[in-house]
Amino acid sequence: MNVAEKVWTAADENELPRIAAELLEWAGERRKMAFFGQMGAGKTTLIRHLCENLGCTETASSPTFALVQTYPCPGGKVSHLDLYRLRDAREAFEAGIAEIIWEEGHSFVEWPETVLEWMPPDFVSVRIETMENGSARTITAG
Repeated sequence: MNVAEKVWTAADENELPRIAAELLEWAGERRKMAFFGQMGAGKTTLIRHLCENLGCTETASSPTFALVQTYPCPGGKVSHLDLYRLRDAREAFEAGIAEIIWEEGHSFVEWPETVLEWMPPDFVSVRIETMENGSARTITAG
């Protein structure tokens, strides 16, 4: 299991496919990831590239209104959760989010603050920070 932090810098969105591939390799067997970052930082875009790297045939899109999108992939199902609209852990519990996170396959969770206590102990935390020019990003996994 990787415990050290890993940092990538992307000059623009064109570097995100490469970073997604490297993130998956760095994460190894860990399949649960929590994505942190301000609105518009690129969480959904990075997740789309993660799904592409996993061989998903459907294009990942933001599940903000549906809360969860699932994508069939050769290595198993990917669950993409966007919890931005959830107010608290009770609301997340009632929506069945804990069960979805713990299902087999990958779970990529945007805005995970309300469910961090439900994440597996070895989950990967991914923080995306936009740099001053607006297109460059720093992506930190740990």
